[in-house]
Amino acid sequence: MLQKKKKEKKIKKETKRKEEEKIKEEKKEISLPCRTNPAEGSQSVTEQAKDFLKEHYREPISMEMLAEYFHLNPRYFSTVFKKKEGLSPIDYLTQVRMEAAKSTLRNTDIPASEIAALVGYEDPRYFYKVFKKYTGLTPTEYRS
Repeated sequence: MLQKKKKEKKIKKETKRKEEEKIKEEKKEISLPCRTNPAEGSQSVTEQAKDFLKEHYREPISMEMLAEYFHLNPRYFSTVFKKKEGLSPIDYLTQVRMEAAKSTLRNTDIPASEIAALVGYEDPRYFYKVFKKYTGLTPTEYRS
């Protein structure tokens, strides 16, 4: 009976130690500098990803392509990004695209179907759907 309690206590202690190590490692990984661009070595992968998305939002971007660019597993990359930023890389990309679309709608007379292509959407109908979900208005309503 006494040995059983000692064994349980030892297992609990080991489990707690492993959990603490895992948390410590996750915190460390979140701020790991990206190894793809040594000149930006002080920036975390998430910061570099945000910069990349802001610069390339007009292009077709998938999670797989983004993770490959940073030499990371897509699932891992998405998890790390979401922990740090509070939203997935694809949701962040959508946010960047929608803000660009809103600005273009406010400041130009370019038709919404063309704006869709300018901000990275091949299908204007899908752009309209995402825009409405993001803003609560259609592009035409937003512009008015």
